[in-house]
Amino acid sequence: MLKNISIRVPNEIIEESEELAEYECTEKSMILRDALRIGLYELKKRIAIKLFTEERVTISEAADIANISVGEMMEIFAKQGIKAHIDLEDISESLKNAIEFIE
Repeated sequence: MLKNISIRVPNEIIEESEELAEYECTEKSMILRDALRIGLYELKKRIAIKLFTEERVTISEAADIANISVGEMMEIFAKQGIKAHIDLEDISESLKNAIEFIE
């Protein structure tokens, strides 16, 4: 279900979304919804990384925040040179997820 919201955005975003809508032969609102969805996906990963590097969450919790698997989160950490301090909770959570996947 879609809900209406009202936000103020710079003119450049409106202009860029109109341009992309023309290229894609779609409505500006579709472009803006996609941009918002992609932006939230990236923002969730950034927040998860920040919280993990501040040692406020475990790898499993960071992966949950980013809505990705622990393996994907570890790949992101590796690409960014972030050392993963794996604890027993992370290993336990990974094992639990693997068992659930098999069943």
